[in-house]
Amino acid sequence: KSERTWLELILLVTAEEAQHFCKLGSQRWEVPVTGRMSGAIGLEGTVCIAEYGGRVFALEPAAGKTLWEFAINARLEFVAIGPGGALFVGTSGKLDSDWHWKVFPKLYALDVPTGKKLWDFEAGALEVTKAAIGADGTVYVCMEPSSLVHDSDEEQDSDEEQSCVLVAIEGQTGAKRWSTPLTFDSLDGMAIGSDGTIYVSAHRHRQDSRVFALDGRSGASRWNVEAKQASMVWDLALGADDTLYCNFYLSDWDSTRKIIQTTAQGFVAIDGRDGREIWRCNARREGGGPCGLVVGNDDTVFGRCGQD
Repeated sequence: KSERTWLELILLVTAEEAQHFCKLGSQRWEVPVTGRMSGAIGLEGTVCIAEYGGRVFALEPAAGKTLWEFAINARLEFVAIGPGGALFVGTSGKLDSDWHWKVFPKLYALDVPTGKKLWDFEAGALEVTKAAIGADGTVYVCMEPSSLVHDSDEEQDSDEEQSCVLVAIEGQTGAKRWSTPLTFDSLDGMAIGSDGTIYVSAHRHRQDSRVFALDGRSGASRWNVEAKQASMVWDLALGADDTLYCNFYLSDWDSTRKIIQTTAQGFVAIDGRDGREIWRCNARREGGGPCGLVVGNDDTVFGRCGQD
């Protein structure tokens, strides 16, 4: 297979134009993208793309013309747009041939119109893997231990370095507001409630999975609940009245942490106020695990289970 993938985007400006293009299926433009990528749309419609290999670039929405490029000497994990229009880019750093850190992970803030770096936040030996942006511009970032570091000198003995950390960063200046360690291997999903509560799903060794609710102003725990009958909880999405929807799966694993069989998977609704389970829907058992979760305006939950 070619290492090049193609990004195809359609610009929809008005409802009438949207209907027109949907009927015709007309392609407006396309640009080449190398390898894995993530994208976000700026406030003025600017298309912002981050390639896993380290290139960030912005495209003019009408014709796909490149507006600027910004090179980062690290693996890129995500991009996100804040309410003030800044582009946030999370990185997982870069290792040398001896599995030592060559470039430590960071969170970057870029100016969307110009591509100029506004600030960066150093994450130490923790990869910056996910982010959610609050209404006030606070950037809530998941930082996780690198799965690639093996017995490196940069590995620390403290629980905070060996565990995931949720960090709140001031969006305009890059100053840290608070950080809360969570003694888990991976933070899998994030969502922000209407009152600023931060919801996070996490797992340890793909066996012990929990959902946390944290105060967005201080990082203090409001509640956390075990994900019953679930090896892992992946995505989180919020519906009306801050009902929290999650997808999950329960699997048997071998000694190399590969799935032997999936015994259960599906979706669960949780009361965002206290973590109480409201309902659970078990789906098909075949395949890997659930992937994707979207909640409609009427709180209908859409998701996919299995690998096919």
